[in-house]
Amino acid sequence: LVCLLCIRYFFTGPKQKSGWHFSDTLLYNGTMNLSNNHRTLFLVAFCLFFMTAIWPWWIAPPLTQLPHDFSYRADIFSLDNFYDEAQQQFLGEKRSVTQFSYEVVDQKQEALMVKNLFDVRTVTGEKIFAVERLYGIHPKTTQHIANLGDKRRNGTLFAPRNLKKGTPFTYWHINYDGPALMTFANEENLFGLKVYRYESRYQGVNIDQTENLKFLPGVGVTRGIQLDPYLQLWIEPTTGRMVKYKDETTAYYYNLATKERLHPWNKFGNTYQRSSVEKQVKIANGQKAFFRLAQITMPVFLMLAASVVLLLGLTKRKWALILGIVGILWLGVDFAAPILIQSPKEPIQIGISRWVPFGNKAYDHNVQGFKDDLTQAGYEEGSDVRY
Repeated sequence: LVCLLCIRYFFTGPKQKSGWHFSDTLLYNGTMNLSNNHRTLFLVAFCLFFMTAIWPWWIAPPLTQLPHDFSYRADIFSLDNFYDEAQQQFLGEKRSVTQFSYEVVDQKQEALMVKNLFDVRTVTGEKIFAVERLYGIHPKTTQHIANLGDKRRNGTLFAPRNLKKGTPFTYWHINYDGPALMTFANEENLFGLKVYRYESRYQGVNIDQTENLKFLPGVGVTRGIQLDPYLQLWIEPTTGRMVKYKDETTAYYYNLATKERLHPWNKFGNTYQRSSVEKQVKIANGQKAFFRLAQITMPVFLMLAASVVLLLGLTKRKWALILGIVGILWLGVDFAAPILIQSPKEPIQIGISRWVPFGNKAYDHNVQGFKDDLTQAGYEEGSDVRY
């Protein structure tokens, strides 16, 4: 309606007008002469209002789409607990070295071809599990494109953008390569960032790694490998970015002919190292601020600027000044509040073993020295660290 009124007064030209008209309820009631300056202001106001209208649909999506040089890397803390067939027992957890990454390697049509790498080895370099997947991802929605990639997939690269609390979604984790229906578990806080924790147990989905583990004795010939995964994702809801994942899985041998499970092969778990979580939180905070700027702040700013220009065109300078000042204050508070008002960070928890009786002064002195050094390094007990 305001855009139409701007056009009307742009083409009306200088004239006098008296009596009541529909536009008087919004504009004026009396006599008004329109100069060329007024026409210019009405034209600028129309352009700004038009920009406000098309911004969410035509301008914001390209600004927030997945970039052509997108990459994602995380340091994974992995533990493997292999099963000894002869002793019929697990051998105990051992640390393994894991690479986990995403990167754009090509473009096809409107899609980005994203390579996902997952490589797990022992500390001496022996391969435990290694695989690469290729996804066709729509850059604006981050949805999988079914007919692209190395396999037909649905769902999203991580999670949908502007994710509503409780809304389920489908995610493909490279290790399991099956559709995981992620369901909402909890709202949590990671280093001051609000995240949603989602989980899946792959109910009704057969996760088989026989093809990837044929280097194991008998696998692919008489035996196969089947998994029972439990996967958790921590998602920043505005951007849909995965800030952290954790899985706990038991892998079993099964008879290829009868499909009967025989015994475990490995019980393993993966999660992000603390430094990687902090890095992903920092990236997610930056992306979240940019999304808010592109999706909310800029349309509001354009609407505000258009309203101020329109009021100036109607010679309502006083109201234009008031609206401008109030709008600038609101935009300033809106932009600064997420930075200035943040949720408290989660303290680091440190466990201290005691293998001597209480009252041992030398031991207590050592423990206090350990705490004092961390305090000097900037870790305050209670706020940054908890013993």
